[in-house]
Amino acid sequence: SGSMAGEGRLRLFKDAVLHFLKNLIAQRMSPYLYKLTHLNLIAFSTNCEAAHKSLQPVSPAVVAGLTGWLARIKPDGQTHSWLPFEMARDGAGTSDDGTTVDRILFITDGAPSEMHPFQRSLDAAKAASAALGDCPIACVAYGSPVDVDGFLKELANETKGTFDRVDIEGLREAVTAVRKAKEADEKRLAQAKLEEEEKLADK
Repeated sequence: SGSMAGEGRLRLFKDAVLHFLKNLIAQRMSPYLYKLTHLNLIAFSTNCEAAHKSLQPVSPAVVAGLTGWLARIKPDGQTHSWLPFEMARDGAGTSDDGTTVDRILFITDGAPSEMHPFQRSLDAAKAASAALGDCPIACVAYGSPVDVDGFLKELANETKGTFDRVDIEGLREAVTAVRKAKEADEKRLAQAKLEEEEKLADK
């Protein structure tokens, strides 16, 4: 929604999601990490848009496509939080190969807009959860006012999900730490490559 423009919220959120996407392939190849096999992204404001019509298997091509799609998302409109649940129920949360959803991650920076928004969103969330095999909904309040906590906690409770709160400053610090760690890794790799080239040149 439009409120995501404040405090650099959308930029920080995109940075965090992009880091997650870039690590998906590594997770798929590791025998020790949780394997996310399929995913989809849905952005919502006054309107709603899914990156894909259905869940997609994790692959380099899919991750690249999601990265490009995410880059085009702009902060705009209101918080019609029932829309992503309706879209997930109607196809965006299903898979052509029969894979079932084991969790919906719902992240919002504010309470639903319009009259009687809480009940409409709760009803849509419960309907989506039921249609997708009673999958739990993990709710995250992202830098939102505390008055949205009650809504998200009830939504999580109704779908056997979880509730968490992410502070904007905390996310900013985390994203900065990840960026610095990545830069340090790149420097180490560059230095190791240079040293290897120097050894080969001396032979």
